[in-house]
Amino acid sequence: MGERRLDPDLQSGRRRLTFGGEKRANRRQDFVLLGVSILLGALGAWILRQPTVIETGSLWWWMFFISACSWGGLAMLRMDAWLPEASALPRLWPAGEGLWRRRGKICLMLAGILGAWLVVRLWPNFHQWHGTVLPWLVSLGLVLVGAQFLGKTDPRPAENSQTRQAMSRPDFPLPRRVELLGFLVIAALAVFLRVYNLDEFPPGIYVDETNAALDALYILEGNDVSPFATGWYETPNGYLYFMAGMLKLFGANWYTLKAISILPALLTVLAVYPLGRMMFGPAAGLAAMLFTAVSRWHLSMSRFGWNETAVPLFQVVATYFLLRGLRERDVR
Repeated sequence: MGERRLDPDLQSGRRRLTFGGEKRANRRQDFVLLGVSILLGALGAWILRQPTVIETGSLWWWMFFISACSWGGLAMLRMDAWLPEASALPRLWPAGEGLWRRRGKICLMLAGILGAWLVVRLWPNFHQWHGTVLPWLVSLGLVLVGAQFLGKTDPRPAENSQTRQAMSRPDFPLPRRVELLGFLVIAALAVFLRVYNLDEFPPGIYVDETNAALDALYILEGNDVSPFATGWYETPNGYLYFMAGMLKLFGANWYTLKAISILPALLTVLAVYPLGRMMFGPAAGLAAMLFTAVSRWHLSMSRFGWNETAVPLFQVVATYFLLRGLRERDVR
C-alpha cells in the first residue's frame, strides 16, 4: 500500500488551528494568573491591616503578600508579549546596552542588598534607627543611578525619535496658546479656592493638625524621632519632618500650618495635568486638572493642615512616571 499523506494546505491549516488554540489557552492562563494574584494580593493587604497581625509583626504574611505581587508582575510580563498591538503603550527599541546595562544591574543589586539590610535591621524595632538613614539614602541614589545606566539610549536615535514623536501626538490636539492659557487659568483658580478667606474657613485649628504640629515641634526641639516610624494617629514621620522644616523656615503660626497642606495640594493639581495629557491628550489633561482643582474633598482637605493631601501627590507622580516608563520602554 502506498503511504497516505495529508494535503499540504490541510496540514498547514491544522498547524495554524493548533497554534491558535495554544495561544488562546496561554492567554487564558495569563488572565487567570493575573486575576488570582490580584485576589491574593487584596487578601494579603487586608490581613496585614488586622490589629493582631500588626502587633505580632508576622513575616509570613508579608512574604505571602510579596509573592502575590510577584505573581501579578509575572502575569503582566507574560501578557506584555501579546498585548502590544492592542495597547496604548507601544514598544521602543530596548534601552541600555552592554557595559551600561551591567553597571545598572550592579547598582540595582547593591540597592537591593542595602534595602534588605535595612529591613532586617529595622524589623525587630524600628525605633532603633540610628545608622540607617545614610544607607537608606544611598540605596535610593543607587536606584536612580542604576536607572540612568539602564536607560542609556539605543544606537538608533533617529528611529527612537520618530517613535516618540508619533506617541506624543495627541488624538485631540489644542493650539499651544490655548493649552497654556487653560493651564494658567486653572492653576490660578486652584490657588484662589485654597487661600480665599483662609482665616475664616475652617474656623479654627482641628485636632489632627494640632497634634501633628506638636509632633513636628517635638522634632525641632532636638528629640530622637525615627524617620521610619509614625506619629500621632499613624501620621508618617517623614511628613512630620516636612512639617518641621516648614515651621523652621516660616515660623510656627497659623498660615504656615495651612501652607503645609496647601502646598502639596496645589502641586497635585499641577501634576494631574501631565498625567492626563500623556494618557488622553491636552483636553483630557486640562479637564482632569480642573476637576481636581474644584474637587470638594480635595479642596476641603487642602485647608485643614493634614497629611491627606500629600498622598495623592505621590500617587499621581508615581503613576505618571510608571506609565511614561512603560510607554517609552525607558526606566529613567
